[in-house]
Amino acid sequence: MVEISTNILVDDCDGLDAQYQKTKGISSLTVEANLVELVKKIEHLECKLEEALNEVKTKESEVLELEVILDRTGNEVDNTDVSLIEEKCQKMEVELANLIT
Repeated sequence: MVEISTNILVDDCDGLDAQYQKTKGISSLTVEANLVELVKKIEHLECKLEEALNEVKTKESEVLELEVILDRTGNEVDNTDVSLIEEKCQKMEVELANLIT
């Protein structure tokens, strides 16, 4: 009884080994295709990240401009500057909301 079960296991292993050998090349191609696809996705995401970083740098420079305007003394800031600041702030809020979503 023990010998029979051992033979069955050996036969099963031989069958699995043969099946593995048949699919070995296919699996390798599938893995390579998946790898190529993943590399393309990574490159795309890196590009998107660079675009986002550039946009953040642009927004940062706009914030710095607004800070310079706000740092001026109260006497130098007139009504035109205040409305300009409010307008720029509203524009930046919309742009930042779009950037985040």
